[in-house]
Amino acid sequence: MKGYAVHLLFHLLAIVCGAAVGIAGALWWFRGSAPALWAGVAALVLGPREVFRRPALWAGAGIALLAMLPYVLWQARHGWPQLEMREVVAAENWWGPAYVPVALLCAGIAGAGLLCLGTWALLRSPELRFLGWTFLGVTAAFVVGNGRPYYVAGFFGLLFAAGAVQLQRRREAGA
Repeated sequence: MKGYAVHLLFHLLAIVCGAAVGIAGALWWFRGSAPALWAGVAALVLGPREVFRRPALWAGAGIALLAMLPYVLWQARHGWPQLEMREVVAAENWWGPAYVPVALLCAGIAGAGLLCLGTWALLRSPELRFLGWTFLGVTAAFVVGNGRPYYVAGFFGLLFAAGAVQLQRRREAGA
């Protein structure tokens, strides 16, 4: 696919992702963390800043906010029950300092290795560094906010992919 078709496909994908992030983001936001906010701050601080000049980003953000609106309105009308749920989750917190090891175990033994390698690879990449810091920032927010270890599982696909690419590069280099 070339030219217009790829450009159109990218914009359609941005719209679908914006809607998905809006729905999922509404749930995550009220658990004490906003991954999109962390990613935005990380991209502003670490780059690539040119991503903020793309209309598709702002279209996706607008769609995400529109998708989040019914959830936020429902929460407001019912006295913000999700905020009470944070207290319930915090009361069930038994993992404390074991949060990160338990989160790694959620990925499995091989998956834990890929998560670590993927995080390391993202932090070393100038173009993708903000994604590594986003994962670390969201994880820290869940640790401090007494979240459950599986809350960070939404990042596993990204980190598995980054780890797999790093393994492939090492294999091709003969290391």
